[in-house]
Amino acid sequence: MIKDVKIEKLDHFGRGIFFDDKINFVNNALPGEVVTISKEKETKKYCEYKSLNIIKPSSDRVIPKCPYYSICGGCDLQHMNYNATLNFKVSKVKELLDKFKVNYGDISIEDNPQPYNYRNKIELKCINNKLGFYEKKSHKIIQIDKCLITSEAINHVVGELSKLKIGDYSIVIRSNYNDEVLLWFNTKNKLDISRDMFSKDIKIASIILNDKVIYGEDHLVMKVNNYYFKCSYDAFFQINPYICEKIANYIKEIIPYSSVIAD
Repeated sequence: MIKDVKIEKLDHFGRGIFFDDKINFVNNALPGEVVTISKEKETKKYCEYKSLNIIKPSSDRVIPKCPYYSICGGCDLQHMNYNATLNFKVSKVKELLDKFKVNYGDISIEDNPQPYNYRNKIELKCINNKLGFYEKKSHKIIQIDKCLITSEAINHVVGELSKLKIGDYSIVIRSNYNDEVLLWFNTKNKLDISRDMFSKDIKIASIILNDKVIYGEDHLVMKVNNYYFKCSYDAFFQINPYICEKIANYIKEIIPYSSVIAD
């Protein structure tokens, strides 16, 4: 079935929504848009539709910069302008707080002055010598040469890895304030990997194979304001350095005598 509908709002995953006797989800659609759609899936409670054509586009719609955006499962809102994505996130937080009847005052959001090339961590899969992300709703690999939201230091590694034919694996790549990188490979297969396989202008601080250190240390040194942290290869660390500093400063404000984040 192909029909035209008007999108009413977005769900928590950034999909467009319209209502009839069910709730209906439409990919690549923004509130207020009139969209030509076709049905992909139907259950007793909801339907999923594919967007075929934007008849009346939203003023918030932009052309995604990423060449893989339409098929890659890594990002969801690159077709919406940045300020609109911030408003979307605030509205979703408010909806969740209202749902659980939590009282709150004004909610503001900290924008990112660098909406591209900011991430200091990425996880990729390599299957049949194709390195990349999973396609949306599948385990098919979308091969990439770079990712627009991750750091240039990481993209340098991705570019070189995509040329290496070393078998199947998954990899976590981290970068730090000094453009050093940590490479953590995971595989059940034999994998021959060494520092010499990468160009010398890449600042490789660590290479980990499964849980074994192949080169360097088992951590990467991260910086937050004027403090340095040893971030283990398998540890959590905020992936946005700018926002990480903002979080640290906020904690310092509300806990002024904290011995963790002090002058």
